Amino acid sequence: MPFDALYCSRLAPELKKYVGSRVDKIFRPEAVELDMLIYTPMREKKFLIISASMSSPRVSVFSGEREHPSDPDSFIMLMRKHLVGARITDVFAVENERVIVFDFDSADEMGYIQKKRIYAEIMGKHSNIILCDSEDVVISALYQSDITSPTRRIMAGLKYEEPPKQQKRSPKGLTEEEFAFVLDENADRLCHKVILDNFLSFSPLVAKEVVCRAFGNTDVVCKDADKSKLFSSFCSIFECESKPCIVYDGEGKALEISFVDLFQYDGMKKEYPESLSEALNIYYEEKSKTERIAARSRDLTKTVKNVLSRLEKKLEAQKHDLFECAEKEECRRAGDAIIGSIYMLKQGMETAELADYENGGFIKVKLDKRLSPSKNAERYYKKYAKMKRAEAALIEQISQTEKELEYMESVSDLISRLSSAEDFEEMKDELSSAGYLKGRRNKGAKKQKTKPLKFVTAGGFVVKVGKNNVQNDFLTFGADKNDYWFHVKNIPGSHTVLYTEGMNPSDEDLTEAATIAAKHSKATEGSVVSVDYTLARYVKKPPHSKPGYVTYDKYKTAYIKL
Repeated sequence: MPFDALYCSRLAPELKKYVGSRVDKIFRPEAVELDMLIYTPMREKKFLIISASMSSPRVSVFSGEREHPSDPDSFIMLMRKHLVGARITDVFAVENERVIVFDFDSADEMGYIQKKRIYAEIMGKHSNIILCDSEDVVISALYQSDITSPTRRIMAGLKYEEPPKQQKRSPKGLTEEEFAFVLDENADRLCHKVILDNFLSFSPLVAKEVVCRAFGNTDVVCKDADKSKLFSSFCSIFECESKPCIVYDGEGKALEISFVDLFQYDGMKKEYPESLSEALNIYYEEKSKTERIAARSRDLTKTVKNVLSRLEKKLEAQKHDLFECAEKEECRRAGDAIIGSIYMLKQGMETAELADYENGGFIKVKLDKRLSPSKNAERYYKKYAKMKRAEAALIEQISQTEKELEYMESVSDLISRLSSAEDFEEMKDELSSAGYLKGRRNKGAKKQKTKPLKFVTAGGFVVKVGKNNVQNDFLTFGADKNDYWFHVKNIPGSHTVLYTEGMNPSDEDLTEAATIAAKHSKATEGSVVSVDYTLARYVKKPPHSKPGYVTYDKYKTAYIKL
């Protein structure tokens, strides 16, 4: 991984310049990340980022703005209690480990200064953020282990334990003879794998870089290596100046990052940021953003799928109940038959073959032998009346459930096209307002509303597309009566509006807008999509309907090939 012990050992001195900085606020933008807003002695505003993510682990300082949730959890509340207002007094890396330590002076409730410490353990799937007191007793941790853990116990109230030591040699004080002996013991293995398996601090990337700097390539076997030359390269990786380097692939995506120039990637595009911290931010920020959006999408998609599944089961049950209500006419006919032939019946009978005065012929009627004939007829009429009332209620309930299903299917479609954290927050707000998400609190802070997607046709007409159902309503009913409204027929999709500004759009402009509407729908690529369009004046919203639900008339249909 890029964030190896060697990177840590170079990064910690760089972070020392923030000693004296005051912690102003603490956030947790993601489940595995801690952001501290600090003010340096020069009153510069920075974010100290500690990420224990498996895919983007790092410690870095960031100068820009960061996205932060408004609702803190218990871990963040505890971190705020101990560290807000504290000053950083020291920063150092644990030798040969992927651990950076931050020491703080923090005032308690009485104003007395207390020592606090954070261990930022950036160790892949074992990464953790641990807060300790002056005696190195754990106060809290992002991940706490069970007291019965056989390897390492991290729990509040227990003494901090260092990560288990690896069975490798420290590079510190290593002689050339000792280095050569290790190579000789592994004569048939690749040099970079031997370095990785036998010496602390190295990642696969840096182990390969040592070999590349010695021989110009990485595929060198130990028995063929000039051991003196390789040892010189091995030592130089510890002694050379830092030169943060990011390597990009042919598509412009960040491929590798290191604290030194990566000779093994000569010929590929490289970037050399000014600091190790900046290099980490550049390398991980876009990746983290993509992953955060993917995580939000997964969470919302799961919620919507659960709601859709519940609604589908509900609709199936309602339709089953409605089907059973179809027996109501048989109950009425049975009651009529009993009344018509009541003179032939007497209490105690269990069945009777009676004349069917409505359809002709005879029908077999079951009777309750405990009841008189008139009471049996009354029983059938009551059952008929009950089924009739249930049928009317079920027809209305089925209609409402189908509309709710239609709404949630539109939400599912919209989620698939969201592309920013703000988009997902607005969608969460919509679902919360509709009663599908529990526990979201609005503390009154003003949120910056996202804007609809905007396009311009070849004829110069502006076209806007809603990114959620609240936006869909806003676009549709905020449009001028002579603007054009578009929506795919019979499948979920965004509301699309072409703004005429008092002019008449050409057929080409209308086709462009219809194509935009088709592309922002659940329609699949390669299909022919029916897109209805009409003037905004002919689009109506039924009372009490869900966001995004409308009715329309006087429309035309365009057929768009995606």
